[in-house]
Amino acid sequence: MTDHLPFKACALKPRRPRPRRFALGGPLGNEAAVPLVASAALVGLVSTAVLATVALTAAAVRVLPWALDPRMPWRVALPFARAVASVALEAAVLVGWPVGWALAAFASCERGEARVLSLLGERPARTTLRLVPAALAFAGALAAASLAGGRDASEPGRVVAELLAAGKASCGRAAARVLDVPVIGASWLCGPAGSGQAPRVVGPASLGLATTGSGEALYSARDIDVSADARRIELDDAWFATRAATLHVGRAVLHLPPFVRASSLPAGWRAFFLASSGALSAMLAIGFLLARRASTEDRASSWRLHAIVLGAAGPVSTLALLHVLEVAPAPMPLTLYAMLPVVAAAATWAASLAFGSGRLPWSRAAATK
Repeated sequence: MTDHLPFKACALKPRRPRPRRFALGGPLGNEAAVPLVASAALVGLVSTAVLATVALTAAAVRVLPWALDPRMPWRVALPFARAVASVALEAAVLVGWPVGWALAAFASCERGEARVLSLLGERPARTTLRLVPAALAFAGALAAASLAGGRDASEPGRVVAELLAAGKASCGRAAARVLDVPVIGASWLCGPAGSGQAPRVVGPASLGLATTGSGEALYSARDIDVSADARRIELDDAWFATRAATLHVGRAVLHLPPFVRASSLPAGWRAFFLASSGALSAMLAIGFLLARRASTEDRASSWRLHAIVLGAAGPVSTLALLHVLEVAPAPMPLTLYAMLPVVAAAATWAASLAFGSGRLPWSRAAATK
């Protein structure tokens, strides 16, 4: 009877519903949607925002005494506040991103999503690779914060020069006769309003000019210029005074040991190494958590603590090693800084082993219980 129909009977066959795909998982193949991709991005943003709020609050506490001082114009403290804020944001993204992703993986295991993917034969490494686009977005944000902080760390004299320039520019606007410059212990002596008298910078010299028992030497100059590495200072129309003698020079060029240590790591490499460390820490944390598969005897509190420690181990180790390299007596070679991502990965693996999980995300055994 169907032969007389004007259309083929096969057209009446019900069409199988096509599974919905998540947009970020498409490049890896025709897999079903993975809520872990969306939750990792969301929890990572929330975790980073929380840590950024805490870090910026701590940075504000350092700048607050100057901001509340009526004698201190906000323009003077602004360069220092910017430098402190950039370092705080860098640390917040580096730590908050892997911790947030680890907590998202913990929630995925609690909901049973990771178990379903395991029963379907998908390895944790393949699930983790779905997060590559989100990892690139976080790495870009971390690199941007590191570029700002790395420029100030490698050129501390630039921040000092901005502080001095802002203080001198504020002399004509401020009612105070003396403007203190944060960090470096110098002050601008402003002339009376309308007098046309040029301001002069005054501060302790501490350059070995004072003889034993003569007291501390002071300098006064019409203008001051600090090199980018803070090792070279130029003074115009300078006076040096101690209790024993007074010396005047038209122009003094001083070569000093750095009173603010300059980082030997260029800003571009700093951004690359920290972004790589954050990406490795975040993706390995998720991979190890998915491979672990919480057993029935695990308590939720200890399992959540495991996720937090696993996510924070890599970033904290990276920051600790970076601090050790930057405070070393001699400038460290670039090859030692290149160990930052390696240390981040090793610390994440060590944290996983400390909690009794030795399975690797890419192993075949991790795909089955």
